[in-house]
Amino acid sequence: MTSSATSSVIVNTVSALLAEQPVATADLAAALAWCAGIGVVAYLAAIRLYRRRIR
Repeated sequence: MTSSATSSVIVNTVSALLAEQPVATADLAAALAWCAGIGVVAYLAAIRLYRRRIR
């Protein structure tokens, strides 16, 4: 899956949820997985940078 396809799944899923339209379970799972993955990577990067600057 390319990055444009990934962002498309996330954007379309969030748009459908906000418009109170039905969302496919697979699309919702993919969007949540990508958002969680991005959050974990950002958290780990922040911790690493914080520890590097503290020393």
